[in-house]
Amino acid sequence: MAGSYRHVTNADGTFRGIDLIDNLGDAHEALEEMHQMIAYLATELAECDGQNDARHMVHEAWRYGVDRPRENTANEKLCSFDAFWEK
Repeated sequence: MAGSYRHVTNADGTFRGIDLIDNLGDAHEALEEMHQMIAYLATELAECDGQNDARHMVHEAWRYGVDRPRENTANEKLCSFDAFWEK
């Protein structure tokens, strides 16, 4: 696989950047692998937390992420679970 999670992360797990991603095909493969990893982890966390929907765990990770917490926004509705999953 030319594009993967390991291509955008350092050995310590920090973000490396996209220097090793050569084209959109590599980017697609990396994103697909990361999506699968997130879905797996969210499902595992949801089961441990008594949730029946892993989407709640993904929403919490987005909303309360370490780098950019989104709990004190001007419009609380934009951070709601329903707004997050709207297309």
